[in-house]
Amino acid sequence: MLSLSEKIYAIDAAIARVLEGLKDGVEISEYEVDGLRVKKCNPIDLIKELQKLKWALMARKRPKYMQFYF
Repeated sequence: MLSLSEKIYAIDAAIARVLEGLKDGVEISEYEVDGLRVKKCNPIDLIKELQKLKWALMARKRPKYMQFYF
């Protein structure tokens, strides 16, 4: 199991690989990160879903509230 920050880094790397594949003419439409599999019809939809997954993980990382004592 990867930590939360490692998952976010892995998703960033996956997005970069999909973009590199598009540049080289290879269409990647399925990707798996630490047991989470994302499969879409085209690479653009795959990138969008990976970004949504990343944002969801980042939202979980932030605290829901902060309390200040003066």
